[in-house]
Amino acid sequence: MPTLGTRLIVGRLSVALSIFDDKAQQPTEADLARVLKGSFVFWNELKERIASRFTPLTFEWGFTSKSTGWGLRLKHKERIILYMTPAEGHFLASFALGEKAVQAAHQANLPSSILRIIDSARKYAEGRGVRFRVTSARDIRTIEKLAVIKMST
Repeated sequence: MPTLGTRLIVGRLSVALSIFDDKAQQPTEADLARVLKGSFVFWNELKERIASRFTPLTFEWGFTSKSTGWGLRLKHKERIILYMTPAEGHFLASFALGEKAVQAAHQANLPSSILRIIDSARKYAEGRGVRFRVTSARDIRTIEKLAVIKMST
């Protein structure tokens, strides 16, 4: 039987983006603390930092598909600022960045590793889809900066 975050496909193991891949069970705070481990503090810190910058802010859990699983959307009014996807021991912060935001990111003194991820991201109608693994306070500051850039463009 597959465990949280995995599913069996045609005889091989395939991992969902989120560790929570059961549509019937939205993650609880206790679930998050258990799987994120030391990164749970960063999960909460990022939510708090974004909430302090964008009012009103809503937190909306969504289950897109079995391949992505459960993720948390942080929304200001009707605009999604970022997506947070829980994984084992860390989480992903994802954005759709329009070209103006991409240009602003290059002017914002962000680490070159972050700019490489942005520049190599696939382009969609709503912008470039970028994902960052979050495991530290430094990561939180970078994600917060990107959120401010996105929302100012």
